[in-house]
Amino acid sequence: MHTAFQLELRRRFPDHSVAVLNIVNGYASYLPPREDYAVGAYPVRVALYREGSTEAVLEAADQAMRELLAESAEAP
Repeated sequence: MHTAFQLELRRRFPDHSVAVLNIVNGYASYLPPREDYAVGAYPVRVALYREGSTEAVLEAADQAMRELLAESAEAP
């Protein structure tokens, strides 16, 4: 994940500590943000993932964090 992903996730959850671990338990490919596809830099040329994949992962991470926070708020 690029820095922009981490910064955006932290921006969405400013009251919580957020740790993004890159290249853990294996590595498949770069996952460039959408705007990098217009530039055609190296990470885009070798990426196995299509444009928009980073944003899809960001939304999935956002949803997962919201669910975890909701569950922890409901716990006794």
